[in-house]
Amino acid sequence: MPVRRLVTEDDIAPNAIYLRAPLLVLPPTSGIDASATGVKVSAVRIPFSAKHVKTLKLRAECSAITSGATVRVGIYDVTAGAYVCYIDFTAAGESEVEATSLPSDGDILELRIECITATTGGTFDLNYALAYVDYGVS
Repeated sequence: MPVRRLVTEDDIAPNAIYLRAPLLVLPPTSGIDASATGVKVSAVRIPFSAKHVKTLKLRAECSAITSGATVRVGIYDVTAGAYVCYIDFTAAGESEVEATSLPSDGDILELRIECITATTGGTFDLNYALAYVDYGVS
């Protein structure tokens, strides 16, 4: 009878197991106020687990931005008090960015929409915002 044992991480080739998973999502929202600076929308806060994370990315699309306004869509590390990565929109568009460094294990993250530069009577639409992680067992 052959001897059986559990497969361990050392038995698996680098990134043989790969998974892309959503981390935080903000749904479409119209008519968000851009007449004053500050955080306008945020997602639920979650603790970040860094184990096996290869990349942390953000994709977002904004439209109908009033001229003169700057809207920031970003992954915010509440624990560190700083953005992990973000996209600044001054006009309608869609973009993606990858975090250059990962948050620490256990840090609390949120996806937030912030008006950086306000304009009188300004508004904007968020078509979507998605933070996702790529995991690879290696």
